[in-house]
Amino acid sequence: AWSARTNVPLLLNRDNTAGYRTTYESSFFQYGKIVHKDGAFELAGRWHIDLENSFTMTEANLDGVFELARLTQIPVQRQSRASIGTSMSSMQLSWAYRNGYLIPSKKREPEAFKSAATLLLADRGGLIFNPPLGYHEDVAELDFVSMYPTIMVEKNVSPETVNCRCCRNDAVPELGYTICERREGIVPATLRSVVQKRALYKKLKRQYKGKDDRLFRTYDHRQNALKWMLVSCFGYLGYKNARFGKIEAHESVNAFSRDAILTAKEIAEERGFRMLHAIIDCVWLKKQGATEQEYEHLCREIASRTGIDISLEGIYSWILFPASKLDPAITTANRYTGWYRHGELKVRGLEARRRDTPKFIKTMQTAMLEALASARSVADVEERVPQLLDIVRSHVALLQSGQANPMELVLRRHLSKEADEYTNNSMSAVVSKLVADMGVHLAPGESIEFIILDQSGKRKPEKAKPLALYAFEDGYDIEQYTELTLRAAETMLLPFGYSKEKLKECLGITEPGKRKKKSATIVQKELEFKTPAERRREESIVFSRRISNIDRRIQN
Repeated sequence: AWSARTNVPLLLNRDNTAGYRTTYESSFFQYGKIVHKDGAFELAGRWHIDLENSFTMTEANLDGVFELARLTQIPVQRQSRASIGTSMSSMQLSWAYRNGYLIPSKKREPEAFKSAATLLLADRGGLIFNPPLGYHEDVAELDFVSMYPTIMVEKNVSPETVNCRCCRNDAVPELGYTICERREGIVPATLRSVVQKRALYKKLKRQYKGKDDRLFRTYDHRQNALKWMLVSCFGYLGYKNARFGKIEAHESVNAFSRDAILTAKEIAEERGFRMLHAIIDCVWLKKQGATEQEYEHLCREIASRTGIDISLEGIYSWILFPASKLDPAITTANRYTGWYRHGELKVRGLEARRRDTPKFIKTMQTAMLEALASARSVADVEERVPQLLDIVRSHVALLQSGQANPMELVLRRHLSKEADEYTNNSMSAVVSKLVADMGVHLAPGESIEFIILDQSGKRKPEKAKPLALYAFEDGYDIEQYTELTLRAAETMLLPFGYSKEKLKECLGITEPGKRKKKSATIVQKELEFKTPAERRREESIVFSRRISNIDRRIQN
């Protein structure tokens, strides 16, 4: 617009003779879900870095992009959009070329034949112990430092070193695979400098903490970029299209990691600690009256026996392992939350952390967690249950009144298909078709935001509306959002006997079918006929009655 208005040509390239390098968008299946990758538009003489299309830029800023560009020898523009796999492959190719290794044009080596018994033993991931349900106090979290990269480097795990022809050592626990003792593999040789560099950046980060904010942020961004490379290098080792990948090498790393976790468990139990939970490279231990120094001593002993550094992340005043959504009698490995003694909150897998949770529900659950910040034991948490119920009550009352801000009720979902490929009438199908009718194409793997109008589809022809088409007079589905809110509350309160049904009873919410449903639109229209004073008075009376009913039920 500015170019046309001023009659000045818009020269994105510094070199007018150079063209623009572009790539097409794509959708692909990865780790059980459809992923969308936007196309790229590169300039000549200038950098075009798309914040919406750069994971590294989002996580580690320009410092992280520069760091990876130096290591991978990929131009900055391209590196900002490159996947970790592409970065790893570039480093490995460079090392192989400089050291005289033959480089395959594509991966050709198939998986070696295995018997059914060997396959059952080998085809397993990291070790996971499901934690006991509910709240626990004085639990310590110990975390192996860069476990998988360390195993690959220290154990010399690489595609060409696993099951080599020159050695017979049965080095891999459980599986009996051999690992070459005569030469270093491509993968550990490539990763060694990354591991060492990240350790140096973390040391410099601690050195400048509180002294020089600029340098502290710089080293933090650099080590964070390297962290994501190290986190992803293990998965790339077993990737079907990796140039230097081999499934037996991937299985070997898993076997070493399981052995390390079991060794840590044995050492801890020998010293009177009880292991509550373990997930791949973390363990949660408990011992009555144990001090921080005891845990530090335990870390040193585990590191000495396993050859992998392990650090004390912190000791929780309390930690919650909530029930599974599918079975309330068991827990899931990756959902927990708790307050460390040093005053930091950690949340994993709960609604407050999930990207697809509406802001309204996130706000409520975060308020519940903040209310427990001063709790020093499970007994303290239980004392604060009435306070948690008040938080739930106020949020549910706002929803039920129809006065909740619709912009805080926006849900986000990933699309798994093209709009015309959906055969059901799911929420994603309805919304994607509405967007397609607008002339907007959404590819599989892209996200869409919408507000639920009527989950059942009985009162309104449209179950939900995309955010772009939503108007405030459309209202929202009170019952469905109340249901979602109570599910989030149940996560925190179920250990104290407050299931979703019990919460409905306490809050005086009638089950669907027992009363005539009202959407937020109807409630809003009813309120419009009252003066503001009458409206406030009516809401105050209703709210007071609800509080009285709840208090009476609690006392009973």
